Amino acid sequence: MTLLVEPAPAAVFEQRLYPRFEASVEAEMEELITEIKRLIRHETNLGVQEMRVALKDGKVILSGHCRTFYTKQLAQQAAMKVIGTDELVNDIRVA
Repeated sequence: MTLLVEPAPAAVFEQRLYPRFEASVEAEMEELITEIKRLIRHETNLGVQEMRVALKDGKVILSGHCRTFYTKQLAQQAAMKVIGTDELVNDIRVA
């Protein structure tokens, strides 16, 4: 017995099959970013100016500027408390 299987049309794969799941993941990412920002503000006593937290390629990227390397380190440690991993890029400038 020969079974013929036709390939699915490309349009099937282009559809977003799980929009609720994608929205849930986006909401979780926003919560993660909010929590990282909150903890950095708390741990550094608002020492990081123009702070930005981004998620890219599975990494957390911190940016902004602060006055001391100590504050930069505190921000990094605060973020690591939230994410629990070393997948972190600390681009905070000391000025």
